Amino acid sequence: MQYFNFKNMIAYQISDIEKTNLQDVDSLLQGVLKATYRPLGKGQASLTTFSAINGNNANEPEYLHEIKDPRNETIGVVLRVNIAKRDLPNKFVKNEIERRIKKLESAGQKLEKADKKRIKEDVVNELIDKAFPKEKEVDIFIDLRNGLVFVGASSASVAENCFAFIRKVLNTFPAIPIRYEKEIGRELDNIFLQNGTRLKTATLDIAMKFKLTELDTLTYSVTNNLTECPLQSLQHLVQSRELTVSQLELADKNNELFFIIVGPKVGGANMPTFKGIETNLPDLLNERAAGATDDVDEELLHKEFRAFSAEQLLKSMNKIVSYTMEMFN
Repeated sequence: MQYFNFKNMIAYQISDIEKTNLQDVDSLLQGVLKATYRPLGKGQASLTTFSAINGNNANEPEYLHEIKDPRNETIGVVLRVNIAKRDLPNKFVKNEIERRIKKLESAGQKLEKADKKRIKEDVVNELIDKAFPKEKEVDIFIDLRNGLVFVGASSASVAENCFAFIRKVLNTFPAIPIRYEKEIGRELDNIFLQNGTRLKTATLDIAMKFKLTELDTLTYSVTNNLTECPLQSLQHLVQSRELTVSQLELADKNNELFFIIVGPKVGGANMPTFKGIETNLPDLLNERAAGATDDVDEELLHKEFRAFSAEQLLKSMNKIVSYTMEMFN
């Protein structure tokens, strides 16, 4: 039972949240309703819209989900951005352009630069509808209480595309990267060498999913499933700076929370991304489903489970961010 796309995550902070209209949920919803889901039209190569949380074919699509606390106060909202596009293989387009140019030139026509540009546009326009459309849904949790934004993606470019779309619709969306003082890659090395880290609120153990790469070059890598080396041998290579940790899975066993921290690329911003997030949410949902009566309204049950899922995921995302803020300052 999966309601939200949060196996992967990037976290941002909201600047000047009091100056935005994000806390006015009604106004936020009116903005979202201006760009609700529709499929790619004829001749369209790409389109970004808002998908319904409960499915675009639902009788009453829910385009904004409010997360409430036990006092029924709104502490966050969830939006689902749909990124649709048609991809034409570059080689196929190039070959078709060259074929048409060659045919015209063989017939004695002298083509200028503008003519070749027009031919390219004609080829793309004629072929774009034959390309199979792809859709990607990205869930965005906006934590109004803590001023954080959690994006269900592992690519910063995908997150920024979603933000650009939201800004276009709402005229504002001040989400910016969280600033970390310590070098994330170096800290991941230290955690790997120490078999984990002890924080104020939790003890995080290293799990058995990791990736080590050559320092700076990243041309050679070692993962846990591609080596039979003892862990101590790999730790020695990290200690001697022959390898560095580029991905590391950590486990908060008390809260049944597992996540992989992916360090920034060489030369990139000092910002982590997270993959393979696992929580105890599936077990909690199964327990609630087992306790439901046979005569319960199925649609209402799913609505309740979505609300419960959103609340639990928000707690888990906040835990991950609080851990990383303590680890990386």
